[in-house]
Amino acid sequence: MKGLNKVMIGEFLGEGDEENIAIMHAFVDEFDFSGMHFVPALRSFLQSFRLPGEAQKIDRFMLKFAQRYVQGNPTSFSTADTAYVLAYSVIMLNTDQHNPQVKKRMTEADFVKNNRKDASQYAMVSENMAMKTEAIFQTIIKTGRRGQSGSGAPSPQSTSGMPASFVVASHFEHVKPMFQMSWMNIVAALSVVIHETDDQDVATLALEGFKHCVKIAALFDLEEERKSIISTLSGFTHVPNLLDVKLKHVYGIKSLVEIALASSDHIGDSWMDIVLAVSQLEKIQQLGAELLNNRQSRTVSANGKPVKMINEEAASLASSQAMTLAVDRLFTSSSTLSGKAIVEFVQALCTVSWDEITSSATASEHPRMYCLQRLVEISYYNMRRIRVEWSNLWSILGDHFNQVGCYDNTQVCFFALDKLRQLAIKFLDLEELPSFKFQKDFLRPFAHILAVNPDPKIKDMALACLLQMIQTKPKSIKSGWRTMFGALGKAARENHVLFGFFEVVTTCDLEVRTRALTYLFDALKLPDSIHSVESWEIVLEGVVLPIFDPLLVQAEDTYRGTYSKEDLGVWMSTTLVQALRQCVDLFAQHFSALSFGVDRLLELLAICMTQDNETLARIGSTCMTQFVENNVEHLDDELWNKICNVFTHLFKFTTPTGLFFDYREQAPQAPPAVVAPPETDGSGSLPGKEASSAGALGIAIPGFAGEPPDINYTSLVGVQVTSLPAAVSRSATDISGRGRPAKKDFPGIIFKCVLHLIVLQTVQDILCSDSAAALAAQRSLGPDNAFRLLDCLERSYRFAHAFNLDTDLRAALFRLGFMKQLPNLLKQETSSVAVYVAALMKLYAVDGEDRRLFRSDIEARLLPEILDDYNASDPDATKRRNAASWRPVVAAVLAAFAGLADDSFRTHAPSFYNDFVDLLRQDLTPDLRAALHSILTRIGALLLRGVTPQPPPPSAPTKPELVPPLPPLAAGY
Repeated sequence: MKGLNKVMIGEFLGEGDEENIAIMHAFVDEFDFSGMHFVPALRSFLQSFRLPGEAQKIDRFMLKFAQRYVQGNPTSFSTADTAYVLAYSVIMLNTDQHNPQVKKRMTEADFVKNNRKDASQYAMVSENMAMKTEAIFQTIIKTGRRGQSGSGAPSPQSTSGMPASFVVASHFEHVKPMFQMSWMNIVAALSVVIHETDDQDVATLALEGFKHCVKIAALFDLEEERKSIISTLSGFTHVPNLLDVKLKHVYGIKSLVEIALASSDHIGDSWMDIVLAVSQLEKIQQLGAELLNNRQSRTVSANGKPVKMINEEAASLASSQAMTLAVDRLFTSSSTLSGKAIVEFVQALCTVSWDEITSSATASEHPRMYCLQRLVEISYYNMRRIRVEWSNLWSILGDHFNQVGCYDNTQVCFFALDKLRQLAIKFLDLEELPSFKFQKDFLRPFAHILAVNPDPKIKDMALACLLQMIQTKPKSIKSGWRTMFGALGKAARENHVLFGFFEVVTTCDLEVRTRALTYLFDALKLPDSIHSVESWEIVLEGVVLPIFDPLLVQAEDTYRGTYSKEDLGVWMSTTLVQALRQCVDLFAQHFSALSFGVDRLLELLAICMTQDNETLARIGSTCMTQFVENNVEHLDDELWNKICNVFTHLFKFTTPTGLFFDYREQAPQAPPAVVAPPETDGSGSLPGKEASSAGALGIAIPGFAGEPPDINYTSLVGVQVTSLPAAVSRSATDISGRGRPAKKDFPGIIFKCVLHLIVLQTVQDILCSDSAAALAAQRSLGPDNAFRLLDCLERSYRFAHAFNLDTDLRAALFRLGFMKQLPNLLKQETSSVAVYVAALMKLYAVDGEDRRLFRSDIEARLLPEILDDYNASDPDATKRRNAASWRPVVAAVLAAFAGLADDSFRTHAPSFYNDFVDLLRQDLTPDLRAALHSILTRIGALLLRGVTPQPPPPSAPTKPELVPPLPPLAAGY
């Protein structure tokens, strides 16, 4: 930057405009402080420009420098706040050493103190940090020597030898020793006069004398003298009974205010006297207004005695515009106070504020909060101070808000929270750089009040304040998120504030929703979170289930909420998924207490599994499996009946019935018998069972009512399998007159095929898995409910098989542009029958006396026509239908038959024997050939020789893969 003026560079980069700040940040980011010690890094930084003299500009430079230094040296400081405070202190120390106008030089103890925050709150000071601070102090001292003051003031000793005659003072410093010797007498004389006189002119002169005394004490930094003078004047203004106040007392308060305005940076701990006087002035104003109203109504009390009135002149002066403006200026000008003075002022205000509240809250319906209101105003006026000063200021204000917000007067707490909310919203507008934690510290009172205050109303308001900040300032919140989520976590453990989470989860940004859901369900999962069923009903209906409202109304296509269609999609793929999984876990944790809500949960899972979103449908499938396995110990016939109702509905809803239509108008040469698969027994429901739509669950999923009506059927292939129940026998219907699907309906029909495969996968995960939980679930499944699920699987197989057989129907769909290739349901056909057979054998393997009759029913449900159909197709046709897809099915049937006990094997072998032999004519893989060899050998041993069969050879497959995992599907199925 040769040729550029460093002063101008500093002034330009230090400006507070957004563009200047962005350029300054980019400028500082060009520095690399990695591995550098703190002082050399700061010196290198400041050599590139001339640091401006304005405190706000210095503050912005030091904030960015601290953030950049910590970024390059992450282990040097715990946070960027510490580096920032140290950097600012080094600047102050350097100024102190080189400014000849500084009379009282900074000591090493002063320097260390500047870098120490309130250890009780922050716990930031360590021995290592203290040593680092002291070392930096010594480094600065060595680089520059202190200058002499250059003052020509004589020392007090130099006057000790003077003659006892008056001399003319030649320098203002001569006033100091004279005042030190005479101030006590002066103040005593003024005090006597002002207490005894009733002449206002005399009192006014005495008050002027007090003001001049304070001015002299402040000029020469005479702390004890200044403190005593102000204390004497404050004592005069304090009148125990305000009805006895006189005009001179109000003038005394006015004098204290004027002293504070004239010598604000030199008041020190005498701010307490100033604030007490101002507080008393406000009481005089209130009392004057009240007594004025009483005088207008009556001047005589009830017992006939006159009502004592406040001095009218005193009340008038206290309420005058000049007095009001002077007091207001005391607070508005607080932004110009030095860092030390503002801290002393605020400390005094906090002390007096607490005294006002505690002394009036019990005796009055409206407690005094004058100083509390003034504290809020001071916070507004000083919020843009440099951060090192603001941090010191807020350490005091934050503690006071903690104290007031937990007071036992509701009105006081509400007032404090409301003002704190207003301050927080304004504070969040201030920029916070990475690695800093100003917001975190500022928002701590909310977390404290939520944790400590026992009043539910106050907790609700604190939570409402946080929610408002999250909703209105989400992009401004940075380090404040940690405090907010900590507060929300504490709130989640309070039953009465759980309802606020609904607004967070449904209205806030993704990160906020995710954290809020975690806190909410973590709290609900605690063993002692909620004790009564009534409370659980309130929480479930008022907090948990409303989270899923966008899903329910969106499924009905009536959603009119706050989300756009795009945002709703994001919500369903993120927040909904997390909430659904958490909800299933919650039921597992508290099933006994939440059993009343099982119907609602199953309804949600069913809706998810029927969405036109494959990812969401698979999430619903996973959660359904998770629900069954997590609640194994609670699975009884009643719960299984509800689960089976859901699956009955899911199978029916996802069956693509639109594939079957009367295509003969488009294909007049088609065979006369056009068939469709079975759906029900003709009455719309299974025999002896309620319909699966609303049924016992009360589930009314949108779109269900619009399905094609149930149909009556005749023989599908002309063979009636008498061993099967009539409800699932192979049958079909005449579909004459059924209209062809519209082209706009094609995507919906295809997606139903995808959803149907997901439902099949879900049943497979529940009934065919080898996990401990799945095996326990299989043992708990009674015969009636088991056969209901098996009926669903067989109907799925019949449907797909009928469609795949009807080549003319498939060709008609192809000509209509349904797909780019000849459509088929081979995946559904093979998967459904494989799951059917695998589920049969899983249920067959369950031990127990009550399973004997059950086993015979299972044996009767083996489907010999599967092998019959497979053998009936010629090799070319089998190849066209992808014989590889059927081989696992054939393997499953062989494995199922091989697993039968000897008696059952002997009983059913004649029904299957011809099909087994016919398999030899097919192109078998080695594993199928070995399995078939084992079965035929066993048949020969049992039926021909009458000897005990030998076990199958080791090479025979003992556990073939029944159904390969279903891959994600798009257009194909």
